[in-house]
Order: sequence, then structure tokens, then C-alpha cells
Amino acid sequence: IPLLQPGDGVESHLADIRDAAADAGRDPDDIGVHGWVAAVPGETDDLIDRAEAWADLGADYLAVNTMDVGLESPEAHIEHCERVADALGDAGLL
Repeated sequence: IPLLQPGDGVESHLADIRDAAADAGRDPDDIGVHGWVAAVPGETDDLIDRAEAWADLGADYLAVNTMDVGLESPEAHIEHCERVADALGDAGLL
């Protein structure tokens, strides 16, 4: 799970991992990529852009983090996750 975001240098790290896999005789496509995004309320367009960037990098999985974004209850996190899932689905990313 890279702790960087697309555009922050993660591309070169993923290239290094793929090169190392090939050097070790492994198929680089067999190594999954698990991206992540922070789901800040009110920033749906940015979330979609970052999710699309991970998809463009070949991410197999995408973690959506709702911690430390101003949600004050478990219910608020659940409701926000539902909105995020709807937005990602509408964008064709699910």
C-alpha cells in the first residue's frame, strides 16, 4: 500500500516495484496495487479525480479513509461512506 498519492511520486515507486518483480522472474502484473484516498466531505470531485488517478495506475483496490475529516459520529462516517460509494459508482469506479 503506497503511502503516497498519484502525482506525489508514487508512479516511480510503482515502476521500481514492477522492475524488481521482473528482475526476480515474476510477472509484474501479478503484484496488486492498493491505493487509498481521504474522503473529505464536500470534496467529491477531488475524490473522484484521485480515485481515477489510482485506476489509471492500475490499482486493484482502493481504500477510502474517513478518519480525521471532521465527521463526529459513527453514523456520520457510515452515511458519508454511503455517499462516497454512490459517487464512485456514478463515476464508474466500482
